[in-house]
Amino acid sequence: MKTQQICIVCGSPVFSSNYCEKCFLKSRSLFEVPEKILLRHCTSCGAYYDKGWVKNTLEKILESKVSSRNRISDMNIRVGNGKAEFSCSGYVKPSKKIKGEKKTVPLLIERGKCDSCIKLLSGYYQAIFQIRGDRMKKIIRKVSLLTGEGEAFSESDKDGCNVKFIDKRTAARIAGMLKNFQIKKSYKLITEKKGKKLYRDYYSIR
Repeated sequence: MKTQQICIVCGSPVFSSNYCEKCFLKSRSLFEVPEKILLRHCTSCGAYYDKGWVKNTLEKILESKVSSRNRISDMNIRVGNGKAEFSCSGYVKPSKKIKGEKKTVPLLIERGKCDSCIKLLSGYYQAIFQIRGDRMKKIIRKVSLLTGEGEAFSESDKDGCNVKFIDKRTAARIAGMLKNFQIKKSYKLITEKKGKKLYRDYYSIR
């Protein structure tokens, strides 16, 4: 006669790994989060630093901190009093019963300015759109829609509008999307640093 295996905790029939299903679920964690979460928050553009500056919401950043090999069916995150509370429901393999789990960890957010906003405030830029001509207002609206917060700043003068970009790659990407307008590109040597010549990109757009 075959002996029935029993749970090492409560003596009920074994479900998996020497546990009954109830004790198995108690012994297994549904998800993991770091012991504490440290973030930086830019008070100018709202970006968060998480292995690099990103424009995600705090909720999205915290969601990315949850790791699991199981199937999470529902997740709730609450923030307050310097803590982040994670409440998740899901299934721990191989069980088909839903399990709820809650974890609370310290959340420290340092407030300041991101690198891009520091450069913006200091007047630093790598590329400039010089917007002129009869279609100037239309071009400005288009550029404004394509430009993310903290990527550029604009100035107006008697000749038209100048949009200055922190990163020349952003300027090049947006210029490539202005195919219905006349664009002329040029370069200007700004300085030389450690033997390397640094150029600023100029886009004349009409």
